[in-house]
Amino acid sequence: MTVVIPTDGIGDLAEQTLRSIANQSLWWFEVILVQSHQDPVALPDLPSARTLIRPGADVAALRNAGLEAATGRFIVFLDAGDTLQPDALLWWVDGMLREDTKLGVSNFSRV
Repeated sequence: MTVVIPTDGIGDLAEQTLRSIANQSLWWFEVILVQSHQDPVALPDLPSARTLIRPGADVAALRNAGLEAATGRFIVFLDAGDTLQPDALLWWVDGMLREDTKLGVSNFSRV
């Protein structure tokens, strides 16, 4: 599984998202943070977390760059500021494999 997070300069929100990813019960996934700026965002202590820099790219181009770089069988796109429940990635993978589907959609909550 690959988690792609495009960000265009909202470092605090990206860090909030990365913290929620670091707390996942599923542990075999990669994280790709795709930035349109050079300001560093602290990546969680995950062996498969990396950053791509695409100066001046819009959010769609950032997502596409993350998709191109992804190596996972499943891709999850999160926006900076999104957070996940600790079992969210596990539920997605379980559902996708159980239903043998190519697309998964989940509910969300506004906080």
